Amino acid sequence: MYIVIIGAGKVGYRLYQDLKEEEHEVLVIEKDIAKCECLENEMGSALLCGNGCEVTVQTSAGVDRADIFIAITGEDEDNLAACQLAKEKFAVPQVISSINKPKNEHIFRKLGINCTVDVVTLILNSIKIQASIWPLITLLNVENNKEIVLAKVAAMSSKVAGRILGELALPSSVVVSLLIRNGECIIPSPDTILEMGDELVCWVSSSEDKSVLHSIFTV
Repeated sequence: MYIVIIGAGKVGYRLYQDLKEEEHEVLVIEKDIAKCECLENEMGSALLCGNGCEVTVQTSAGVDRADIFIAITGEDEDNLAACQLAKEKFAVPQVISSINKPKNEHIFRKLGINCTVDVVTLILNSIKIQASIWPLITLLNVENNKEIVLAKVAAMSSKVAGRILGELALPSSVVVSLLIRNGECIIPSPDTILEMGDELVCWVSSSEDKSVLHSIFTV
């Protein structure tokens, strides 16, 4: 799979490393010359120095053959412009963007970038869920207000710990696709008994379903 990443910051660089380890073909575009100079010896041809919002740069990067395009710079304006170009000019099938300012999410959606990751809210919710004061994290927003969320069995007093997954009053449209327990990934079944600290990756189709999920996993 060919993946193009805009932004060689800490997150972009880590994403590049992880994807390379999984043997994907990855190219990172970075406009900061100083940052490119620091990384060029290590990344070689996997690094392209240039502005990822420009047609010529995306053309040089071969974005027209990319399977996934990810914009993960610190500027929402750059992320939006780069994603629009990749989607509309080069018809990349999967375009994903980080959002640094939550108030900008509606702009991305209005302009057709529906697969977004709200970085600030994700960090805040991660802190809340680890502190057992918030049971859900939105991992990814997708089209038509659908979300992939992480629900955590947060404390001994949780209403969920010790119960069978199939007995929870989950809406029929909520799909529990993965259970993470002690760092291991498990494909859950309706008979799975939930334990304190379990994390469930769920597909949620509406805000109403998310509210129900929230109430179920709230301590």
